Amino acid sequence: MVASVDDEHEITKRVAARLSDLLASDYRLPSELTRPLDDHHANYPLYIAPDDSWSLVCVVWDVGQRTPVHGHETWGVAGIYAGAEREVRYVKPEASEPSKPPDAGR
Repeated sequence: MVASVDDEHEITKRVAARLSDLLASDYRLPSELTRPLDDHHANYPLYIAPDDSWSLVCVVWDVGQRTPVHGHETWGVAGIYAGAEREVRYVKPEASEPSKPPDAGR
């Protein structure tokens, strides 16, 4: 699917539909891929494309764990396998020209 479509929005839409169907089914991940770590979230790679163009990862947080503010800067799809996630979205500031001191250019 990823190799056959160039539009990130279309890829996201198609992957989201597949993931939604999978999460609604009786599919269950092996328990070793759903174990939280004590001190931070766990990343369990499920698949990495041979050309490293995309990956499928199971990310597991224990209750109360957080990630720092970050951006992925690419397309992505997230699904909740079990539990709940609280997400806060921020608007990324626009780059601006550096300010000049009032007497610049004199």
